[in-house]
Amino acid sequence: MDTDSNIIRTEILRILNESGKIRGTDLTNRVIKKVGNEKMVYREISSLVESGEIGKKMYSKSHIEYELNNISESINNQL
Repeated sequence: MDTDSNIIRTEILRILNESGKIRGTDLTNRVIKKVGNEKMVYREISSLVESGEIGKKMYSKSHIEYELNNISESINNQL
């Protein structure tokens, strides 16, 4: 993993730690403001969902929510 990828992952996890559940568009917009690369942000979110670090609930194609699966474990890994 390169440094940009680590920065994006950290930012995604930080936002989810603050917010709990958050809508997918809100999450990506907040991360893109800090990092600036939309394609990499979507890749990292998909990677985190596949690895099981974050959960994804799909209500419809336009309404997707993300949340941390295990908050205490995620905080310990970041520290």
